[in-house]
Amino acid sequence: MDREDPYGADAMVAQLESLLDHLGMRATPKHVLGFSMGGAVASLFVARQARESVLSLTLLAPAGLMDGAIFTVLRSATCLHGCVQSLLRGGQENAWKEDFTGKSGPALERMLAIQRLHLDKNPHAFDAFFQNVLHFPLFGLEETVRTIGNFASFPVNLLWGTRDTVVPFSNLQRWVRSLEDGAQVKG
Repeated sequence: MDREDPYGADAMVAQLESLLDHLGMRATPKHVLGFSMGGAVASLFVARQARESVLSLTLLAPAGLMDGAIFTVLRSATCLHGCVQSLLRGGQENAWKEDFTGKSGPALERMLAIQRLHLDKNPHAFDAFFQNVLHFPLFGLEETVRTIGNFASFPVNLLWGTRDTVVPFSNLQRWVRSLEDGAQVKG
């Protein structure tokens, strides 16, 4: 594992392993749950070494099989990173509003207040998010998903919102296909 990149997949899986070790739970049978990027981390974790202690894998709109075109362009155009980061940061609040199902009302206002507080208390949170966009495998994990499909002796549950704009509902079919492709190898 290459743990040199603190925003890469290996480092994220290593952090999860370290947490489980600290809690004394690495070998304990467990239900693994991941949401968005955490779904990709959970999948990598399960596929790499944790399958013997997994009771189920539940993924809520997991990243890992997203359309990689925009990420590939952004990652290769290093001269644009600063500009893109500034544009994204400047539009962050509008992006939160667009991603929120209820476009107005008290729930939206509460969510915005929480997000603002989070950024006020963690001024580098956006920088970490942007580094994850640049380094974490938000796409290209087909082999990982096939591996899970190949050996899964436990249920794999995929949950999605049909109006998800961050990890689109269309990604559900990519996950199902890759899991089924892996299961075909088993047969």
